[in-house]
Amino acid sequence: FQRPARRRRGEIALTPYLIVTLHDLFTVCPLFFRLREDRELCAPEVSTQTCAACVAKAAGLPVDSLSTVLPERSRRYRAELDAAHAVATLSTAQTEYLGRVPALAGLEFELASFPTLDGLEPLEPSDRQPGPLRIATWGGLARGKGLHLLVEAARMLPPGSVELHHHGPIFEEDYAREIRAAAGELSLTLHGKFEPAELRERLRHIDLAVHPSLFLETYGFTTDEALHFGIPVLVPDRGAPAERIGTRGATFRVNDATDLARALRELIEDPSRLTAFRNGKPGKWVTWAQHTGDLRRLYS
Repeated sequence: FQRPARRRRGEIALTPYLIVTLHDLFTVCPLFFRLREDRELCAPEVSTQTCAACVAKAAGLPVDSLSTVLPERSRRYRAELDAAHAVATLSTAQTEYLGRVPALAGLEFELASFPTLDGLEPLEPSDRQPGPLRIATWGGLARGKGLHLLVEAARMLPPGSVELHHHGPIFEEDYAREIRAAAGELSLTLHGKFEPAELRERLRHIDLAVHPSLFLETYGFTTDEALHFGIPVLVPDRGAPAERIGTRGATFRVNDATDLARALRELIEDPSRLTAFRNGKPGKWVTWAQHTGDLRRLYS
């Protein structure tokens, strides 16, 4: 987006307006998510030495080779953001985390009010059928999305009280084998990849959606899909999904299988809570019209 700066014999010299939108944590992490090998979120003030060791292992590089590269990377990104007229983020959770990173100290962030998905019709409400609580999660199967946490929580419940369904491509085959082994006698089905148009039918008879991500999710489309379909949802108490579930779901402590088991047990022992979630209202949604209006105001 550019504006005329001055006229010079019939020519227009242009001065650029620079607007940056941050969709994840890549500005402060070459691995995008700032998630350590033990799947704990890095502290905002994590040291360069810690970053170097993590990136070196992931990329197969010697740590010493990154000792000057990463500080220079951080300096260049900060310079790029300082040059921008506005730096936009997608959620309050992302904004608050980045605001505590020392390398970004003093930057002002604009919340971009990311729009919700469009065109998803609610599923027809159905009576809860006798039998196990039918739980679904969907998206790419990778350790950071936390399916092992759901399996661990389900194993803490009375036998036969839940059945688990995962829909989505398997990104990490070793992790898939680990999940199957950890499930033991649990009812767990990895259904594999699907086309977007198939998701509605796949979730038709599901009682509850659980998205136990270990990442600091900066938005979370799967939560939007669950809310649009009218499916009650449990999400971690960290990240953007918790901002949008409203009264159609609840949170559990991030990366805490015991607390997730507690939340599931409450729904099994008191089905009226599940009905209340199903009748609840999602949190604030931003329409595409509101989103584009916000962007126009930001750009102007």
